[in-house]
Order: sequence, then C-alpha cells, then structure tokens
Amino acid sequence: MDKPETSPTTAGITLRATHLDPLLDCLFELTRLHGVTTTRDSLIAGIPMEDQRLSPSMFSRAARRA
Repeated sequence: MDKPETSPTTAGITLRATHLDPLLDCLFELTRLHGVTTTRDSLIAGIPMEDQRLSPSMFSRAARRA
C-alpha cells in the first residue's frame, strides 16, 4: 500500500509545528515556563524571517515582545 503524499499542512499540522525552527521552539518554551500563554505564530508576527526561521538577530526582538 502506498503512503499518501504529505504536504506542509497535512492533517492540519503546519511545518512550523514540526520543530523545524529551534530558536522559535526555544522562545516558545521560555515563554511557557514563565507563564506566558502564546503561540509560535504570535511570537513571530511581523518579525522578518530568514528561510522561514527565526534568526539569532531577531530572537531578542521576538523575546522582548513576548
């Protein structure tokens, strides 16, 4: 039996939710540990991304906003 083709949004899961951005994952966990309820998407809203990832230079900007 052939596997179904997978896409970036298979079963409602986006690429961002598959841990392809370690810095974003780190920031998300830091905010969670500090009791801040947020989403990965809200952490990077309006932040310029490099190759669809949070860059080290933009990490502090996103963290300040959180």
